[in-house]
Amino acid sequence: MKKSIFLFLITFSSELFSQSWDFLYKEDFLIYNETFESYGKMNCRQMILKGDSTIVFRIQSDTLLMIYNHNQKKWYYKTKRALLTNNSIKDTIYKQLKDSTLYNFTIDSEENIWLNFRNNILRITPDTIFNFTQIYDKFFDKYYNINYYYENGYNIKSNSNGDIYVLKNYYVQESDSIYYSLCKYKNNRFESIINRKLDRFYIDRLNRLWCCYNDSIFIYENEVLIKQFSTNEFPEGYGELREVVFDSKNTMYALNENSILLVYDGETFKTEKYMYDIERYAGTHEDLSSCWLCVDSSDNIWLIGGRTCNLYKLDSSGSWSVISVPKFSTAEDEWCYKYKIECTQNKKIWITAQHFNRYFLFYNYGFYIFNSDTTISLVEKGDSKLLYLPDVWIRNLYPNPSNQYVTVDFFLERNVSDKCKISLYNTLGMKVKDVNENIEYDSYNMKATITFSVTDLPAGAYIIVISAGNSNMTRLMLVGI
Repeated sequence: MKKSIFLFLITFSSELFSQSWDFLYKEDFLIYNETFESYGKMNCRQMILKGDSTIVFRIQSDTLLMIYNHNQKKWYYKTKRALLTNNSIKDTIYKQLKDSTLYNFTIDSEENIWLNFRNNILRITPDTIFNFTQIYDKFFDKYYNINYYYENGYNIKSNSNGDIYVLKNYYVQESDSIYYSLCKYKNNRFESIINRKLDRFYIDRLNRLWCCYNDSIFIYENEVLIKQFSTNEFPEGYGELREVVFDSKNTMYALNENSILLVYDGETFKTEKYMYDIERYAGTHEDLSSCWLCVDSSDNIWLIGGRTCNLYKLDSSGSWSVISVPKFSTAEDEWCYKYKIECTQNKKIWITAQHFNRYFLFYNYGFYIFNSDTTISLVEKGDSKLLYLPDVWIRNLYPNPSNQYVTVDFFLERNVSDKCKISLYNTLGMKVKDVNENIEYDSYNMKATITFSVTDLPAGAYIIVISAGNSNMTRLMLVGI
């Protein structure tokens, strides 16, 4: 199939507006090199926004950073070899660290790049490279070597002032203990500022530190503890904070390990289970921890599902939307793999199209790019007390593309199962036909399946719309392509 960018529009009703997806295929932007490029795998571990660019951090690849400038619509690349080699130190650090485990990176306000290795932290400036292998513990007034004990807590971040923070481990002989210390770069060294045992930390819009250990959260301002609470204080809340973002009002939105959304505005603890209620009953590909979120410039929260091909939106008024994520034409199966999400300044949602975990990467295709100005495919008003499931949502559509028959598996609420309607539209929003084949329905599990022929349709892109009760769900369908 020809690689191309799909743009399709839906203009059906007040609940269905235009939607637009772009596909960036990995073959069009990856640099291939048999020695360093991990045989064409994206290996995207992290995405951050910096100015007018999206920066993609890769592991197990010599092209360490891929930078997409949105204004120029152009890719730039920084290799590990180039970053770790300059005139002042030749290639000494590159030889030392080229095979070392690299966890993440950040960029400070002066455009210096910071790389967080297992036992090292590098600060890369235009002139030289600074290699930090020790932490200064201000409580013991002593330097300790950075050591690897616990992977999940390793992270490096910068705040809006350009301050650099890192979570590192080191062994303290005096107390015969492993310290999990949050450190700050100052006085030309990394100094421990919080010696409480931590496994994650986040930085809010006020540059306060949110430090986490298991289900406990500690908020520090100017290195002073000002607030402490647990996820158990949220209605039906529990577990660890896994993904955290802050909107312009400094309200915290966080996913726990089961993708329940926890919201805290500094006073009120709130739980949003809309996405969780859909995801826990759907799909077989990922687990509930495979969901990610970001916040855009209008304070809308965007989330991707792990068990479904769904993109979710919680807008600033509390309304939920569900948008179906299409798959790449080069996809090897019937699933839209998604890992990491970011909201760019031009109101585009970037999602990496890959399956990724700490051990292996199976599928990787490129980037989904969603124009967030244009689509709502399912809208339901949020309720802080109880959020209900939609009456219908599509679990799977296969084969896609198809030349003969298409099967759709979908959830269907039993109370409206006799009022389900299925129609096909072209990309101009014109109805092509109604699908009248019999629906196989399991009322106990509320699972529905329908198979219909597409042999009477010209080759092209179509939108299947399933309506039941107060809900509509759409999915892109390709015929003869």
